[in-house]
Amino acid sequence: MKPLSLLTLSLLLSLWSSASSAHQYHFGMTDLSLSQDGERIEIVHRYSANDLARALNLQGAEDFSSAEGRLERYLNANFGLGCENATSLDWVGVEAEVRDVWIYQEVERSQLGSQLCVSNQVLMELEPSQVNTINLGGKLKTALKLTAPDSMQIRQGQGKIRL
Repeated sequence: MKPLSLLTLSLLLSLWSSASSAHQYHFGMTDLSLSQDGERIEIVHRYSANDLARALNLQGAEDFSSAEGRLERYLNANFGLGCENATSLDWVGVEAEVRDVWIYQEVERSQLGSQLCVSNQVLMELEPSQVNTINLGGKLKTALKLTAPDSMQIRQGQGKIRL
């Protein structure tokens, strides 16, 4: 009887560990902040490496550094700043860790005009439960949570959010 209980316990533990390692929460974080000289808005994205690999359809040993061009095109298609026309964002680079991918972009502040409009649909085509949070830096820290493909408009200079 004892060997059966150890076998059962072992089986249950292996099932539990594989289920608990499954990726159940789908979220992304984007930080927007002013550069030290105040001329550029610096953009830092953080997403799950597994989710981005699925979005880019990475195969086998292919990694993010070899797919940087695809990642840049994907991000430009799914994240944007600018109200009437999406402003072209400058690609700074990407860093991939085991669990997360960090993506860096920037844009000249003068290109954005008097309004800041943010659209973030990254990974929402893959996961209906995807939540993308946008942290706006500066003196006032504000976070926007996007849970469906949506655009947020924030008028600069109204005391709500200043970059």
